[in-house]
Formats: sequence, structure tokens, C-alpha cells
Amino acid sequence: MLAAIALGVAIGYFYPGTGESLKPLGDAFIKLVKMIIAPVIFLTIATGIAGMNDLHKVGRVAGKAMVYFLTFSTLALIVGLIVANVVQPGAGLNIDPASLDVQAVNTYAAKAHEQSVTGFLMNIIPPTIVAPSRKATSCRGCSSRFCSAWRSRWLQRRASLSFASFRRSSRLSSSSSAF
Repeated sequence: MLAAIALGVAIGYFYPGTGESLKPLGDAFIKLVKMIIAPVIFLTIATGIAGMNDLHKVGRVAGKAMVYFLTFSTLALIVGLIVANVVQPGAGLNIDPASLDVQAVNTYAAKAHEQSVTGFLMNIIPPTIVAPSRKATSCRGCSSRFCSAWRSRWLQRRASLSFASFRRSSRLSSSSSAF
């Protein structure tokens, strides 16, 4: 991971055009990590708790997890504040907010809403694993009512097929036990 970060910094420094064209790959990676991290953490904690027999141990592990979370969150906050004060991003820009052209900002905002191929591909990756089942984010071109109706009809067919095969198998097992 650190080697990939160093490689990304080197490409951005020595070949800025290439680095800018590789930005969607980094954005996609970050979105994928954000999508998968919550289920991984939940399953890790649930598996750990399920494997414990003593509730006293569960409480001790939860307490340690809380202490670790608070410690490392505070540490990250301190490191961020130190870096912000040392690097001072935005220092030397000398921009007066009153002198900014509002029309230029509106034009930029309008361009930001235009859809590009990269933007479309980036929107395919959901923010969480369950997000596609909650809302029709992947089907921007069609009505969400259509997607919901199609999805419920598909689930209904799957359920009826499963129920029919269950009934068939229970009939077969009851008829075979009669012999």
C-alpha cells in the first residue's frame, strides 16, 4: 500500500498529466474501500463476539475497542492539526472573497453537474453494499418506480419458484417415507 502511494506521488510529481488521467482509478479504489469496510468491520466484531463464551470478556473487548477508537481518533486529529499548521494549505493565495465573480462560480457549478463517461463509471460503484437495494442509484436513466416494480416482480417470481420447489421436495419426501 505504501509503495502504491509512493508510486502515485512520484507519477503526480514527475508526470502531472498522467497522474491527472489516473485520478479515476484512485477515486474508484477509495469508493470500493469505503463500500466494503463497514461489512468487514461488522462481521469481524460479530464473529468475535459470537466466538466468546464469557460475557465478561465481551465487555472487556468492547471497552478495549472503545479506548482504541478514542485513542487513534484523537491521534489522527492531532496529526491532522500539526500537518495543517506546518504545511498551511492555501497560504499565499491572497484571495478576497468579495472580489470573486459569482457568475464564474455558477458556470463552474453547472459544468460540474454535467455527466461524463468517467463520472458515470464512478457512479456505478455504490457507497455501501446495500445501497443498490435501497434506492435505484445505478439506473439513472429510467424511472425509479419502474426499477422498484421490476425488482419486486423478480423477487416475487424467485420466491414462488423457491416455494414451489420446496413443496415438490416435501411431497417427494413424504411419498418416499410411505414405503
